[in-house]
Amino acid sequence: MAENGNVVLYDDRNGFELGQYNLINGQYFFDLEPERGYKLTSKKDGYLETQLVFNTDNRTSSDTLLFDLMLITPENIFYA
Repeated sequence: MAENGNVVLYDDRNGFELGQYNLINGQYFFDLEPERGYKLTSKKDGYLETQLVFNTDNRTSSDTLLFDLMLITPENIFYA
C-alpha cells in the first residue's frame, strides 16, 4: 500500500487529474462513475512512482474495488 504517499486519480480517457487523496485508516476512498477508465498514481520521496489503470465497465451497482499500490525502492529492482 502507498503508505503516506501522494495518491492522485486521473481520468484515463483524457489524462485530467480528478483529485489527490490522503490515507484514511490505511485506505484511500474515491467516488467513481460507471463505464469509465481511471488511472491511479502513487508517489513518495525515495520510491519509484507506481501506476494502476482500471475501469468501472460492466458495474451496475455501487461497489468497493480493492487494489494494492506498492511503493518500490530503486534498490529492490534487479536487472538481468
